[in-house]
Amino acid sequence: MISKFLTLSILGVLNIAAFAQTGSIKGIVVNSRTTEALPYATVFINYTTLWTTANENGEFLLDNIPLGQHELAATFVGHQSYLAMINLKDSV
Repeated sequence: MISKFLTLSILGVLNIAAFAQTGSIKGIVVNSRTTEALPYATVFINYTTLWTTANENGEFLLDNIPLGQHELAATFVGHQSYLAMINLKDSV
């Protein structure tokens, strides 16, 4: 029996616009065991309405995230959800 407990990894780059007091997360959602991109995965900030869908290459951009600590999540059908704490800070 093949285990479906694969996890998602997000390789992200934080880009913060200091004057707007918001930031962005850009990354790729991949299978943590095979490093294969997961197209059309859903990426979101828990307990908010901030979300996006990755493109056909697993790439995503999540904009207008308020500065501070947040729980980043990614989901993909047939895979275990990925959760990570992130802290967006002012870059100035």
